Amino acid sequence: EEMPQLVAGFHSFVGLAAVFAGCAGYFNPSQGYHFATALETILGTGIGMLTFSGSVVAAGKLHGVIPGRPIVLENRWKLNFAGLAGSAVLSSLFCSAGIYGSGAGLACLLANSAIWAGLGANMVLPIGG
Repeated sequence: EEMPQLVAGFHSFVGLAAVFAGCAGYFNPSQGYHFATALETILGTGIGMLTFSGSVVAAGKLHGVIPGRPIVLENRWKLNFAGLAGSAVLSSLFCSAGIYGSGAGLACLLANSAIWAGLGANMVLPIGG
């Protein structure tokens, strides 16, 4: 009876592993800058955070910690599109050689991860019924 929550919980760790793998690659000083690596890092951490947060919300809904009914945020589509637009800007900044290895690059990576975590929760909260 608790299998769906368990699966969702374990699936959240898959997303978290993607985030950790992306961060580990970013913090590897011997790696240097390559556009493909920067793009892989920003996309991998973003998708990993989406998976992590969406799976945590799904597990919470299945377990009853979060109400199982659909929870729809006001202006959710505007939030989604604003998040995607912000992520596109942050990703383009992160992938530029001058910003990638600096504190601004780290700020772009963290802010992009936070945006994708919000997108993951915003995509799963409306599911239920």
